[in-house]
Amino acid sequence: MNTNRKQDEFGFDLAALPEGVSRRSFVKWMGASLAVASFSGCVRAPREEILPHVKAPEYRVPGKAKRYATVLNRGGSAMGVVVSQIEGRPQLIEGNTLHPASLGGLDAAAQAEILNLYDAARLRRIREGGAERSREEWRASLRQAAAAASETGGQGFGLVLPRLASPSLASLVEDVRQRLPEIRLYQNEEYEDEWLVDEEGRALLAVPDLGQARWVLSFDSDFLSDPELGPRLTRDFAKRREAADDPLALYVYEPAPSLTGGKATRRRALALNAIESLALALANGLEGRSDPAGGVELGPDYESLLKRLRDTGQGAVALAGGRLSREGQEAVARINRALGPEGRGVVYRRRDDLLETPLGGRRALQDDLRAGRLERLLCLGANPLRRLEKDDSVIEERIRTLVWSASLALRSNETEARLRWSVPQAHELEAWGDGVSYEGTVSIQQPLIAPLFGGESALDVLATLAGKSDPDAYEWVKGFWRDRYSGSDYEGFWRESLVNGVLDVAQIDFSARRSSRPQLGAADTKVRREEGRPWELLSQPEPARERESSFRNAWLQELPHPISKQAWGNSLWLSPSLAKELGVVAGDWIRVSWDEGTLEGPALPLQGMATDSIALPRGYGRTLDEGEGPVGFGDASLERRKRIRLKGIEKVSKRERLALAQLPATQEPGLFEPKEQGAKGHGQEAKRRSLYPDYQYRGYAWGMVIDLDACTGCSACMIACQAENNIPTVGKEQFSMGREMNWIRLERYFSEADAEGDSKPVFQPVACMHCEKAPCEVVCPVAATTHSSEGVNEMTYNRCVGTRYCSNNCPYRARRFNFFDYRKEDPEVARLQFNPNVTVRSRGVMEKCTYCIQRIEASRIRAIRENRRIKDGEIVTACQSICPAEAIVFGDINDPASEVSKKRMREDRYVLLEEEDTRPRTSYLPVRRREREEGSLG
Repeated sequence: MNTNRKQDEFGFDLAALPEGVSRRSFVKWMGASLAVASFSGCVRAPREEILPHVKAPEYRVPGKAKRYATVLNRGGSAMGVVVSQIEGRPQLIEGNTLHPASLGGLDAAAQAEILNLYDAARLRRIREGGAERSREEWRASLRQAAAAASETGGQGFGLVLPRLASPSLASLVEDVRQRLPEIRLYQNEEYEDEWLVDEEGRALLAVPDLGQARWVLSFDSDFLSDPELGPRLTRDFAKRREAADDPLALYVYEPAPSLTGGKATRRRALALNAIESLALALANGLEGRSDPAGGVELGPDYESLLKRLRDTGQGAVALAGGRLSREGQEAVARINRALGPEGRGVVYRRRDDLLETPLGGRRALQDDLRAGRLERLLCLGANPLRRLEKDDSVIEERIRTLVWSASLALRSNETEARLRWSVPQAHELEAWGDGVSYEGTVSIQQPLIAPLFGGESALDVLATLAGKSDPDAYEWVKGFWRDRYSGSDYEGFWRESLVNGVLDVAQIDFSARRSSRPQLGAADTKVRREEGRPWELLSQPEPARERESSFRNAWLQELPHPISKQAWGNSLWLSPSLAKELGVVAGDWIRVSWDEGTLEGPALPLQGMATDSIALPRGYGRTLDEGEGPVGFGDASLERRKRIRLKGIEKVSKRERLALAQLPATQEPGLFEPKEQGAKGHGQEAKRRSLYPDYQYRGYAWGMVIDLDACTGCSACMIACQAENNIPTVGKEQFSMGREMNWIRLERYFSEADAEGDSKPVFQPVACMHCEKAPCEVVCPVAATTHSSEGVNEMTYNRCVGTRYCSNNCPYRARRFNFFDYRKEDPEVARLQFNPNVTVRSRGVMEKCTYCIQRIEASRIRAIRENRRIKDGEIVTACQSICPAEAIVFGDINDPASEVSKKRMREDRYVLLEEEDTRPRTSYLPVRRREREEGSLG
C-alpha cells in the first residue's frame, strides 16, 4: 500500500529540465512527445488468438454478481454478511438482512475486509528461520512438536488464540486440551478493556434492549460504534427515535466526542474520574445508602438524574464504556439492578462461553515467558507481542531459546518476526468455518475464493495439533453440526443454512452467549475526590482502524475520522479552552508528561472535549510497509492503562500539517429543524425564473432523501461507495492537499453550545446533488457531463479532457479530479476487487457520484425482460444498502406511492443552497431538537 502515491506520472523527470527553459521550448517539447505518442497509436497490435468456452460454466453470466452468505469475526462475535462474487472474485461485502446481529447494516471496517483479502503484502511463503519450507515440512514439524509435548501432557506448550466466535474451532481446542491436558491457553486481546465478570469469572457483555427502553444513560459508552453491537443497536436506536408518542431519550456523559454523543438528547463533557464518581453516587443513591456522594460535589446533574432514575424505573437503561474502571463498571451494573428485574432493560451475556474454562490474557503469556514456563509456543492469528516492552530483554531472550515456535498470520507482525516458523493465514473469505453472534445466532462461514496465497486456516492447524489425520475444514464443520442436528434431512438443512446464512436453532442442539448475572460487591463503592488539577490522558477507541487488520487497510486509513476528520494519522485531542491556555492551534506539537514517561505529538482542538482531558486515538505508531515511516504515533503503556494522570502539558516548538478533510466548525444553518413548531421548512423550493431549460420527466425520475436525524456519522456509506465504484486512494500527501477521491464526504459540524457550554457533533453526508438545473453541465466544452431523461447527472469519462470547469462551477464541491493515475501502482492482485460494471478511471478525468447508475441499469434490464416497471425499493444504491440506520432512501420521485416521494412531501425537507436554484434531486430531513422532550422522563 503506497502512502504517498509518488510516481513518474509524465514519463520523464520534471526536475531534470534545464534551468531557464522558456515556455515556448516546453510547449515544443510536449508537442513533440504527443506526436510520437500518436505514431505509436498507429502500430498494429500483435495478432493473438482468443477462444470461447467449449462449454460455458453452469449458471455463470459474465459481469453478473452472485451473492453468498457468510460471517466475519467482529471482536469475538460473528457478523452476518453477504458477499457479491463476480467471475469468481469476491467484490463487495454487505450486511445480511436475515442475520439478527446486522439486519443488513454494516460498519466501515467490516466492509473493508474485502481489501484485506486482496492485500499484496500478505504473507505468501511458509518459512522456518527465514528459509522457505513446504506445507508438508510445516505439517511434519507441527506433528513432531505436538508429539514431543504429549510426552509431558502438554506441559510447557503455549497456544495463543484470538477471541473465539467459532463453535467448531472451540471444539478443536477442547480436543487439543484432551490430548495435551497441561497445555497453557491464552487469548489475545488487542485492547484489554475492563469487563464485568460473573461468579465463574466469565467476561460479560451488556446488551441493551432499546425496544423496551424509554431512557438510555451512557457513561462513556459509545455503543453505536461498537464492532459487535453497533449495526444492530444503530438500527434499533433509529427506529425508537422515530416513535412520535414516546421517543427514546439518550443522556451521554463522556470525556471526548463520539458518534453516540452526537445523537444524545443531552450530552455532558466530563473527565473520566468525574463520570465514575457520578455513576458511583447514582448507584449508592438508588440503593438507599446514606450520603451516596460521600461529600464530593458532583454538580447540578446528580440530583436531577437520581430523581429521574427513580421515577423512570424499568424504562431506564444504564451502559458503561470499556475505559471505566472495575468500580465504574460495577456501579453501572448496580444502577441497572436497582431499576428493576434483571434482563428487562439490559441483558448481560457471556463473551467467552464456547470453551469450558476462561483463557489467560496477554499479561499471563508474558509472565509465563519471563518465568521460563514455556518451551513451545504457537500463535494462531494473534499478535500478543505487539505491545511488548521495548526494554524487556528477558522475554526477548526467552523467545529466542524456545524449543519450537510458530505464528499463523495474514501479514508480518511483531510476533511473526520473533517466532521460528512463519505460516501464511487464510483470510475469512478463503476458509470454511462457522460463527456465533453476541445474541446466539449461529452461521456457517463459507469460502468465496480459493486461498490466494495458499494460506492455512486456524481450523486446519488445530486439527493437526489435535492429532487428526488429513484434516479437512469443510468436512469437520459439516460433521460438527451434523452431530448436533435433530431433524431427518441434514443435507437440506445444510444447504438452507448456507443460503440464508443463519442456522435454525430449533433444529440443533447448541447454545452459546448465555445470559448471566454480573458479580458485584468486589469493588469499592466510595466516591473519591481528586486533588489538584485532574489532567488526564485517555486512550481513545478507533473502531474503524485500531484492529491489526484494519490499520493496514488503505480504505480505512483514508477514511476521515468522523469526529476529528483526520486521515492517515492521529493527533492529541484537547478542548479549545485548553488549547487557548497553551497557545496552540491544530498541528502545533505538545508534550504531555506523567510519572513514568512523556509523549509528544500534534494537537487538534475539538469542541466537545472535557476541559482537562486529552485523548489519543489508539492503534497508531506502526508502519504499513517496509521502507516507510510509521503512521501516526502512540504509546503502548497508554493503550494498556487507558487513563494516565498527567503531571504537565506544554507546547513544543514543532508543527505538522495534519491530513484534515474538514476544519472544526459550528452549526450549519438548516441542519436542525425550525425552532418554531409549525414553521414552514425548506421542503418546497421556490420556483424562480431560470435561464436553464425545464426538463419534462415522463418516465422515471430518480431522487434521494437523507434523514440527518437518523444518520449517526458512522461513515459506512463512504466505504460502500468506494468498494462499489472502484474509487482509488490517493495517500497522505495528496489527501493533505485536498485531492481526496471519495465520492461521498461526511460533513461534521458542532451544535451551538447549550447553557452549560457543551456541544455535540452533527453529521451530513454530501455527494453529487444531481441538480435539475446543474451548473456543471452548461460549462463542459466536450459534453462529458450531461443530463439524462431521468434526471441523473451523468459522466462520460472518455470525453472528459480535464478542464475542471465543472468542478469550479459546482456550488457543492462534489466533484473529484484524478490528478494522477492512482491505479498505476496497484498490484495485480488488488485489481481483482474491481467492479467490472464500473469504469476504472485514469488520470485527467473528472468523476463523482452517479446514483450507482450500474444498479439502475441492472434493474431496468430485469424489468424489461419481465415486461414490467421497476418496483419501488428494487434499486438500492451502495450507500443505502449498507446504512445501519436506514437514513438513506432512493427511488422514483414521479411515483407518488414511493418511499422517496413520501419523504419529499414532508414540510421540513430541505435542499442545500436552495437560493442557488439548482433544484437538487438529493434532499435532506433535518436533525430534530429534542431538548424539549426531557420533561417526559420525569
